[in-house]
Amino acid sequence: MRCFAVAQLECEALSEVIRAYLENCPVVSEKKSGGICMAAGRELGLLLRQNPELVIFSRHWGDKTNSETGDPIHCGAALIPGVHASSVGARIRTKSAVSYGMSPRDTITLSSINDTQTVVALQRELVTLDGAVLERQELPLKRPLPGSADDLMAAVGGLLLLGVSPERLTG
Repeated sequence: MRCFAVAQLECEALSEVIRAYLENCPVVSEKKSGGICMAAGRELGLLLRQNPELVIFSRHWGDKTNSETGDPIHCGAALIPGVHASSVGARIRTKSAVSYGMSPRDTITLSSINDTQTVVALQRELVTLDGAVLERQELPLKRPLPGSADDLMAAVGGLLLLGVSPERLTG
């Protein structure tokens, strides 16, 4: 079974976008043998013990870590909020860590927001779970979009890592 974890995205609508994509994702459906696991809150701790292929950490996860254990989190790739890069990063054992946030150091950020669109920027190359390389680019997304800027960056980053083409997100 392929496992993916989303840690406490506050916007349920964005979590559902990721879940819907996973259920229909060619990358996932070709290889899955028992379904897809997604979890938040208390169930997340159990899922993290299964070495998920992708873990998407919300900005607030660093405030509510599974403090009952300080065990390292093993995963294929991690999408982490830049504001918690050092604290979350210290607990992660992963092949690839990608940060999101409003800092110039973050890989995924917002470059502009107005009444008609939000532009998400890839500030450096991003390697998807299936090994495709996405070049630096800006992704103009139509507004209004649900959720906070952090949830939006986490959802877009997660979908890109899962192999959704930038064209599909902006189309």
